[in-house]
Amino acid sequence: MELAEMWEQPLTSIDRQIIFDELDGRGYRTKSLPLPPPDLGPGDVSASDSEHEAPPSDEERARSDIGVGVAAALFVSSMTLLIAFVIGPLESGGLAEATSRTLQLISAAVFGLLAFGIYRRSRVAAGLALGLYALDRFLVLWELVEGRAVGAGGMVASFFILLGLVKGLRGTLLHHRIEKDVHPESL
Repeated sequence: MELAEMWEQPLTSIDRQIIFDELDGRGYRTKSLPLPPPDLGPGDVSASDSEHEAPPSDEERARSDIGVGVAAALFVSSMTLLIAFVIGPLESGGLAEATSRTLQLISAAVFGLLAFGIYRRSRVAAGLALGLYALDRFLVLWELVEGRAVGAGGMVASFFILLGLVKGLRGTLLHHRIEKDVHPESL
């Protein structure tokens, strides 16, 4: 290799940096850039793919959190419908039962609409879904403490649903913050 060819080749140092010279008009200066990860080949398992993955962007995180919020609200709506149409008729009826079923249908419709609102990235819908569900779970817990209710009412499942609704609210807030940064004149 001739001296001119060696001069154009980047030099690699021990700490895995590419070192090269750049002409900046006044002379030469040295720059250092990190090397890409080595290509290990298909059979080598010494490095996992997760080491080289970029963390999710804020847009991806917002989209994911909104999806979790929609799923949680739809789960609440569908479970309320299931209770109203499947479990409710199995119990003995009466006026109180008919009123309870009507309220369950209204609740299912409200959570279905709130799920659509979260899907449309509405902060108000996400906040209302979280607030209504938290209030409902608080009232169930209150009745349990007072001795009027039997069973924990699925408190473990309720905790995960609350986490899903919190993620939905966080996703809608993050989405609108990103939109404000990208298009400040539109908001």
